[in-house]
Amino acid sequence: ASGLSVGRLGPYVHVSCIIAALVSRLKAFTCLNRSARHQMQALSAATAVGVSATLGAPIGGTLLSVELMSTYYYVHWLPMAMYCSIAGYILAVNFNGVDEMPYFHSASASKLHEGLLVHLALFALLGAICGKIGDYLVRFSCSVFKLRYRRFRSTARGLLLVVAFTCVHNIVSYTGGGILWKSQKLGTVELLEPTLDSAVQWIRLPMDFGNMNGLISLVGFGLLKFCLTGISIVMPVPAGVFTCVFELGAAVGRLFGEFVDFIWDAKYYDPSVFAMVGAAAVTIGFVHAISVAVVMVELTGSQSINLLPLAVGCLTSYIVSKGANVDFFSAMIKLRRLPFVLGLRETNTEERRWWRQNACGIPVLEFMSTTYPYVTPSTTNREALNHLAQGKWQSCAFVTDDDHRLLGTVQRRALAKACGNAIRQASHVTNYSTMSTKRAA
Repeated sequence: ASGLSVGRLGPYVHVSCIIAALVSRLKAFTCLNRSARHQMQALSAATAVGVSATLGAPIGGTLLSVELMSTYYYVHWLPMAMYCSIAGYILAVNFNGVDEMPYFHSASASKLHEGLLVHLALFALLGAICGKIGDYLVRFSCSVFKLRYRRFRSTARGLLLVVAFTCVHNIVSYTGGGILWKSQKLGTVELLEPTLDSAVQWIRLPMDFGNMNGLISLVGFGLLKFCLTGISIVMPVPAGVFTCVFELGAAVGRLFGEFVDFIWDAKYYDPSVFAMVGAAAVTIGFVHAISVAVVMVELTGSQSINLLPLAVGCLTSYIVSKGANVDFFSAMIKLRRLPFVLGLRETNTEERRWWRQNACGIPVLEFMSTTYPYVTPSTTNREALNHLAQGKWQSCAFVTDDDHRLLGTVQRRALAKACGNAIRQASHVTNYSTMSTKRAA
């Protein structure tokens, strides 16, 4: 409704995960309520359901939930995630009819029997270009987010920024016209259409360039879409990233295909096939999830597409982007300073090299704390209560009296409980002694 270059998948998956988290807190589900591992399994399954019900891709949604949700994944979670994904797909079929037409319907057909090696080389080159575009889009979005975080931190300024950028976005889209003014789904479907020729103006051009209309308009659309998408996805609004990046990738692939067709003028180079590969490859370069290729096959519903070009382009994009930068979600987690598990997905090559050269060689003595609460075997109850009142530490050291040699640790809760038991026992002894004295008197 706003016209921003954002997707709807992210908010729907977020809602699905919120429902799973709320259900996990219900006392009726004791298995989920008492186990953090089962709660993570429920969140992973909820992610699969969100993708499956929104896009109509149950298999790709399951695999995508594995890649995006987990640094380490228990294999026996996969059947439950698949079951939940299929259940969500069945409901989407009954209520929304997602099986009637693929999300990105395409009749593209790749013909590899002529010039197989040349085809694969072209798709590998396209994958490398898409991987770098995904990397640059991550860097551009992070730069915009840093600027927004410095200048528009308050709620009022953030709201003003969203309203102003929405107006600018719609003015640019209306002026450009063509697929820039249409919905992102319709724009992607047109980019995947094999019957359109190179004379089509994808956006409004100031003059007619003949057979060069397609190339020139795709260049303009790609630049505008790149900038608008990079800014839109970091606005302080609920926004997804898949649909808008799909359209950007389809434009890049279509541009590459039209350029190849313009140079070689070969009938078996179908630009729509390059558009399909580009849509998946740019998205993979942006989110570092190779399962997007499976999602793309389910979304297009093409029965004649050869999986080899898609696999070559997507794998090349993943390798190029993975070696250059982290994915968009990991970058946002770091910029927002949210807790995360440090793994291979959340770090890039430069960060791992810095860790090996610098952090791994720092002695423990340089960052360890020597001022810590401790108790000894001779610590009195009053001293222990003073330790509890001094800070909000969670555990203290248990050391020897003479040389403070470490014997173990004592949890704050256990020490407080022991002090409380000692006070109650002392009070009981005092009351018993007073009663005995009165009886003797």
